[in-house]
Amino acid sequence: MSSAARSRPVRTGGHRADGSPVPEPRTTRSRSGVRGADHGRSTDGSTTRSTDGSTTRSADRGTPRAAADSTSPLLPVPRWFPVAVLIGGPVLGVALGTALGGYHGPLFAVLTVASAALATASARPNGRWWVMLSAPPVAWLVAAAAELLLHDPPYRDTKAKAVGLVHATSHAFPVILVAAVAMGVVWTAAVVAAKPSRNRARSRPRTRPRRPAPGLVAGRALASFLGLAVVATTGFVWFENKQLTDGVHTTGSIKEVKQGDDGYVPPHLGNDVNLLLIGLDSRKDMDGNDLPTQFVEDALHAGSSGIGGYNTNVLILLHIPANGGRVTAYSIPRDDYVERPGGTADVPGLGSIKVPDLGVGKIKEAYGNARAYAESKIVASGLKDKAKIEAESREVGREATLRAVQKLTGVHVDHLAEVNLLGFYDVVKAIGTIQVCLKAPADDPIENGAGTGLKLPAGVSTIDAATALQFVRQRYHLLNGDLDRTHRQQAFLSSVTHTLRQKGVLGDLGAMQSLFDVVKKDIVIDDGWSVLDFAQQASNLTGGNATFYTLPIKSTAEVPDAPGSKTTTSVNLVDPALIKKTVTEAFGNDAAVAPPVTPSTTASGATPPPPNPSTSPAAPAAPKGTITVNNGTRTTGLASKVSGALFAEGIAVAKTGNGGNNVARTTVRYGAASADLAKKLQTLLGTKTAPVADKSLAADAVVVTIGYDYKLPPDKPVSTPSGSVSSGSTSTGATGATGSSGSSAPAESSGLSSGGALDMSSQDGIPCVY
Repeated sequence: MSSAARSRPVRTGGHRADGSPVPEPRTTRSRSGVRGADHGRSTDGSTTRSTDGSTTRSADRGTPRAAADSTSPLLPVPRWFPVAVLIGGPVLGVALGTALGGYHGPLFAVLTVASAALATASARPNGRWWVMLSAPPVAWLVAAAAELLLHDPPYRDTKAKAVGLVHATSHAFPVILVAAVAMGVVWTAAVVAAKPSRNRARSRPRTRPRRPAPGLVAGRALASFLGLAVVATTGFVWFENKQLTDGVHTTGSIKEVKQGDDGYVPPHLGNDVNLLLIGLDSRKDMDGNDLPTQFVEDALHAGSSGIGGYNTNVLILLHIPANGGRVTAYSIPRDDYVERPGGTADVPGLGSIKVPDLGVGKIKEAYGNARAYAESKIVASGLKDKAKIEAESREVGREATLRAVQKLTGVHVDHLAEVNLLGFYDVVKAIGTIQVCLKAPADDPIENGAGTGLKLPAGVSTIDAATALQFVRQRYHLLNGDLDRTHRQQAFLSSVTHTLRQKGVLGDLGAMQSLFDVVKKDIVIDDGWSVLDFAQQASNLTGGNATFYTLPIKSTAEVPDAPGSKTTTSVNLVDPALIKKTVTEAFGNDAAVAPPVTPSTTASGATPPPPNPSTSPAAPAAPKGTITVNNGTRTTGLASKVSGALFAEGIAVAKTGNGGNNVARTTVRYGAASADLAKKLQTLLGTKTAPVADKSLAADAVVVTIGYDYKLPPDKPVSTPSGSVSSGSTSTGATGATGSSGSSAPAESSGLSSGGALDMSSQDGIPCVY
């Protein structure tokens, strides 16, 4: 042996009794890849003998073979885990689905089970925590696929699908949160159940960790990134959706009209939506405080803060088919003389109270009468909070209105939206301006506290918020009074929708939120209303695919203001059976077939012809001359009728007035530059008197004075929705009633058609009315 070999240090594993060192045992690698001592315990747990002949026994004798294997479970999972996952997942998912409704219940059940299963898998042998980060992307993909594939009816275009994806993304966030909780519970339970002992952990042989493959590292990083990105994105969309309606006043009145109440109608089958729009003629805010007098008088032009009460001057019932068909809407004239049933109402602090039957009266007064009754009961109970008194008493008023509307029409109201005078004003102010179209000039001077002060020419006008409120409120100096005002309200809704669509607000969450931030203080919606859901359902409405009608009336009458009163009020007498049949058939009919999807090309590959243009006449351009039409007879409203007839021929009249009472022949006078226009008017009016030049008139002015020789053109037939019924009685309503046979109803008693059916798509979304 060389000296170098003798001087090499000897690795020892201890000393013998004589003090000499014991060489350290060499280590060997088993077939399983576990490094072990060749003098220690064998892999099967048997006793081994050391080089000095002594025997040693492992501290954890009896440990299974797998305990020393690298494939041993990091966290042993109890057998009850799969059972808990299979039972708890569906229960939690169905609970969430029930809260949100629709097909989300089964979807959430599947996602919850899948998420808990991932957590269980990650806690079992070879499990890895990062596996759980794949749950959020999976949840979103499943939610998005279900939204696009299972939605009833199917989405018809790319824009609708985009809204559907936003909808799915918003609803996926709470699922992801619940999945995260489920995974956390499973993981924590696994950790607690494992309880690894210190000795067992110490006895495990240490192995050198193997470096994962680059592809596996990249996969883990991608899963982590996608998981966090989906959580962040769905959370943001959910937050924005929530912010959209945060602060909007909500009502539970639809659910409070219960079975057994007179006026209760059971919900209909299917996904069609019946929406009731309520316009409240109130000069008070949501807390019952009067709006500032100066603002009401100068900005709203609505008289003083003390008038108006709580009349529902706008009642429009819309039917929105689920299949993308044409929306059908019926305006209910505010003075319709109908039954107004009572019912039970749940008032906090009072419990259930019985609202008495309000009897037969104007439908507009059901809200205010029931509200006043509830307010008296609440005040008598000792409540002093003015805002709470106002809120609770208004709830009772809404319930009374719902009962009256449902009893009259025979259909269930699914959603409700209420707006007051200030809301009308704020909507237009937020938009900027809207365009409206009149068939005849409007001149409504304020006299003795009545009137709105509106002054507009015939044709299209761009108006601001204050003028828009005058436009929808005018009822004096209109031949059909409230019936013509009803069409003004319909035209207002159409014009607002047209403007929102033009400005790209509809379908833009950010723009919609900005609009809602302005008007939310003036609007009340039912607590089951989802803005995104409605945006999907009402795409046909916001696209202008809607027709408005006005419920027909039989006649008008004077009735006592109250039982035993000597003063009277004018009401509209109606036929409830006819109205119920008309509305239920029109809404059940689903005009209701969805418009066919137009292919981009025909079978031959040629581009198909463009769709037929609207049959409604286009709004006339501004006339080259200023036309004034004066009534020279005793026939009330003749100047407006002539303006409407000229409007139908493409000529807009700037002003109407009185021209005496005994003019025999119609005359036309014109300024120096308007001879051609005067001759055209002579031809259209059918007068034999030649136009006369008048040097006192402006060069572009034409003045027409109507005499007794003028004959009005016959009114055009007015149609109702396909499937509705015709009235056998004379109608002074705005619709007339054309049945399926195509026969038209008699003209109105005034001789002026107040517009008939109003098509939102006519005149490019700006329908013309009187």
